[in-house]
Amino acid sequence: MGVTHFSGLVKPVIDWSANSGAKTLRQDQSGSTVLLGGTGAAITFPDASLEDGMYFEFFVAAVFSTDFVFTASPTDSFEGCILEVGAVQDVDAADTITLEDGVENLGDWYYFVSGNSKWFVMGSSLTAASVTPAG
Repeated sequence: MGVTHFSGLVKPVIDWSANSGAKTLRQDQSGSTVLLGGTGAAITFPDASLEDGMYFEFFVAAVFSTDFVFTASPTDSFEGCILEVGAVQDVDAADTITLEDGVENLGDWYYFVSGNSKWFVMGSSLTAASVTPAG
């Protein structure tokens, strides 16, 4: 069996698919893939004005029994769109984005990148009414 060599940056994985409790993402975790599931939680993003180009990607890796709620910093800084069953869910100056429990699908995904003091989001959910931006 040969030796495997990696070159370049290997992105870290944060596995929250079986954890509960509030989570706070840090600037130094930028580039991470986050796996969601288990018991939902509040997830607070670092302040988008700290650095342009921070990014996080989230995947539903297991069903969850309560909502996951993404919270923006600063407020009103989530912008973008999420496709739900092919329909566009507009995210316009939102404070929070809620992933509704009971309607998640394994493989639903959400990508966030910071720029100009905003968190730009795109994503895809298989089930209708699975994502609720607010604020």
